Amino acid sequence: MRDVAVIGVGMTNFGKFIDTPLKELGRRATWDALKDAGMSPNDIQIAYVGNACASIITGQVMVLGQIVLKEVGIRNIPITNVENACASGSSAFREAWMAVASGIYDVALAVGVEKLYAGDTSLSTKALAGATEVEYEANLGLTMPGHWALRAKRFMEKYGTTREQLAKVSVKNHKNGCLNPRSQYKKECTVEEVLN
Repeated sequence: MRDVAVIGVGMTNFGKFIDTPLKELGRRATWDALKDAGMSPNDIQIAYVGNACASIITGQVMVLGQIVLKEVGIRNIPITNVENACASGSSAFREAWMAVASGIYDVALAVGVEKLYAGDTSLSTKALAGATEVEYEANLGLTMPGHWALRAKRFMEKYGTTREQLAKVSVKNHKNGCLNPRSQYKKECTVEEVLN
């Protein structure tokens, strides 16, 4: 394995972009990364595009990566679509890293693109429920907020974690959000506000 360097990054603002197609969000982030790296679309040798929910939210299946990268002018290279729940983008990154580290490719692109808000909460809930074991959990009404609440409760019981300690995570995340010009929420909060 050889060393790998990340030479360019790009991202869009976080938010609810109801009228912006998913391929446009992916196009913007990809162009930003190419510009940051000082590269053109023709420099990319292989690409991995991570997404978890487009099939349910937009109906787009199987070729989302090809559609997103076509908008940038990236064609005629291997493009692999990666679906791995909340880890879809980081899994795409891992695959791009492996492609370069192995020596098979010199320049790989990893893109993570997601649009969870569809104006229809039932679609978002259905998409997220797909990240559970559908036969036993989703069909019984377990949603992702409920799933993670149950896990947090179990974690608290097992390790003695307090509500205040969990609230501090939210406080830290809000503070970090204020430092990112592209974050959706830029408002600090206190432990008391979280608990209330």
